[in-house]
Amino acid sequence: MPLRAKLNSKDVYAYEFNENSWNELKATYKKQTLMMSCCDNKAIPKVSKLNNYFFAHARRGLCTSAPETFEHIFLKTLIAKIASSLGWNVMTEKVGETPEGDRWIADVFCTKEKTKIAFEIQWSSQTEIEFKRRQEKYIRSGIRTAWLYKLRHNQEYFPTNYETPAFGIQYKKDSNEMHVPQFNQTIDDFVRGMLSGKLKWKPHDGEELTGQLITYVQQCWKCKRNTRVILGIGFYDKDRTELELAGFHEDGIPEFILQQISNSALAKNGIGSIKNRYHKTMGEAYISNGCRHCEAIQGTSYYFDAWVEYAYTGSLGEPMMEFLFENSQETFHIEGKWYYGRKSFDRAGNQFRRRNVIP
Repeated sequence: MPLRAKLNSKDVYAYEFNENSWNELKATYKKQTLMMSCCDNKAIPKVSKLNNYFFAHARRGLCTSAPETFEHIFLKTLIAKIASSLGWNVMTEKVGETPEGDRWIADVFCTKEKTKIAFEIQWSSQTEIEFKRRQEKYIRSGIRTAWLYKLRHNQEYFPTNYETPAFGIQYKKDSNEMHVPQFNQTIDDFVRGMLSGKLKWKPHDGEELTGQLITYVQQCWKCKRNTRVILGIGFYDKDRTELELAGFHEDGIPEFILQQISNSALAKNGIGSIKNRYHKTMGEAYISNGCRHCEAIQGTSYYFDAWVEYAYTGSLGEPMMEFLFENSQETFHIEGKWYYGRKSFDRAGNQFRRRNVIP
């Protein structure tokens, strides 16, 4: 059920009509030549159950275009209207080919200068293999694509990545409005934000990132004097988007800190040295925080409550000492994910801020 048809050999789009002009078309289309864009069959202007305008086949004949749900029509209309309002050139049901001649049809195709974005709406079930097969055509055609698919009850997210941006849509029970729970956005705001540059993949491999030590002042168990210890690291990109928080006692974090900052630099900022120390109670040695005054090992008794409170609320810990590093397997690697604005969310709408729920 396309939004595009040919009226007297000229493309017309259903989403561009208002109530008066649509009623006028319905009253006069039989006296004109209104044809489907997907085939040579005559078209009929209709209104969906969700109050969207579309064109239907007067007689389907041999046309192979697939039927669409009313939700599919609604989303195509919404995307096309928003894109047009933001200055994008829009074509619905755009037909194209890969360099090898493989055909694709984009639900909504948007262009602005050199940027090309194809929106695909998937309201029926589709396997991960089929997502990737269809996406591969767009990749070979040099076109960025955004998939909007129906997220069914308790369904896991499609494993989206940079090459295949796919975002689930659900109805909110209280308002019965479509929203994107992955980013806690209404579908209107999400599409508008996406076309305005709010949706970004961060960080990329090889990108220069900033690490920022998060510290905490506690009383040394041995000398009873206050000492500053390291709780962990906050990781940021050049836009100061918080990508992750990593606790000091996570695997590899103490070693990474030592690679980036010397103990003499820590001392200048009032932070005790970090080095391999033997813990009598645990009966083992590990890289630990030490008292800046007496060098006594600062165990984990302070750490868990302080870190959990900082990771969830941002309180207690004090950011200090920044350093730059390359996001790579050779230094320290942060996996990329999609961010809307400067935040990334999980399915429940909670912001991703930490590597693990419990350090």
